[in-house]
Amino acid sequence: MSRTIPVIWPAMTDPFSTSPSNTALLKETNAKTTEMDLLENKVDLYLGMLPIHNEQLSYTMLADDKWCVIVPDTSPLYQPGLKEIEKFPYPLNLLKNEKYVLTTSQSGIRKQANEFLKHLDIKADVVMESQNISTAAALARKGMGLTFLPKSALNNSELMDSYNIFYIETSIVRTRYFIAYSKEKTLSSVDLAMIDMAKELMKAYSDSI
Repeated sequence: MSRTIPVIWPAMTDPFSTSPSNTALLKETNAKTTEMDLLENKVDLYLGMLPIHNEQLSYTMLADDKWCVIVPDTSPLYQPGLKEIEKFPYPLNLLKNEKYVLTTSQSGIRKQANEFLKHLDIKADVVMESQNISTAAALARKGMGLTFLPKSALNNSELMDSYNIFYIETSIVRTRYFIAYSKEKTLSSVDLAMIDMAKELMKAYSDSI
């Protein structure tokens, strides 16, 4: 979510600038911690990414994104001279022979990667883990291994001088963003307004990528 937060957060919090009785605070933690914070009423809303499996939470879906993979020039899947993001050109089972740099197990992106690889019956050779998708992506660009990420997590300008970026068309993983809240919570007018605004902003952002 690190790339989408700057796009939607300023607009979502603008109404609070003229309302001293309400305050919008941004808290960035891993998915597991945020879910617990919701249930303990430490936060009101959770902006996240599928998959999520918590029956104590309700979800409002916001927008879809593309599931991408960074392939460095240390991989046999690398295609020299490719400067555009293109569809993954190989059978997906060729991913089983690769090394990976992934986010830690508590992150939403890692949960997606795990489900994707499990469906393909691939046991990933994870050479390094990072708590931050930007760090994992940077290490992948430098040749440490492949990494998966949504398109919105890519840099605004990718050099692709020593790596490729492919998007993967698959029904295995749906890269979808959501807002979650506790089923025990009665949503306030402010909560509902923020959810509606998030839906509008995320749809516009999704349509632009």
